[in-house]
Amino acid sequence: MHWREAIDHSPQEMAVRIMTNGRRMMRFLDGEGQIELSLGPGFRRVEQESLEGFMDWEPAQKEAHNMNDDIPRRCRVNLLTPAELSIRQAIVAVELVGAHPLLTDAVNLLSQAKDKVADYIDRPPAPQEAQDE
Repeated sequence: MHWREAIDHSPQEMAVRIMTNGRRMMRFLDGEGQIELSLGPGFRRVEQESLEGFMDWEPAQKEAHNMNDDIPRRCRVNLLTPAELSIRQAIVAVELVGAHPLLTDAVNLLSQAKDKVADYIDRPPAPQEAQDE
């Protein structure tokens, strides 16, 4: 639907569309818009011309943060911890060095490290030990 129609149906007066790369684009009642950053949490302002021509806008829901509850936290860049983001940036830096089996090994090890950090962050809380009174 057109962004104005989506805003009309949104309790937040905001339209949202998911781009092909999975990032969110938002448009507000005044026509201004934002796009989700590719690295790290947050959004940046975009020119209105970049927001025109799309007919796949959806009304923003009241609980917009729940739209992706079925996607694991470790897969959502906007929810990564600083440690996970740093490892992600290190992976990109190694990939920019070039192509070599040793560099591939380094990327794989960094990916494993990022997964281990995510495992730690996502672990269930430890059960409370019974206290003697």
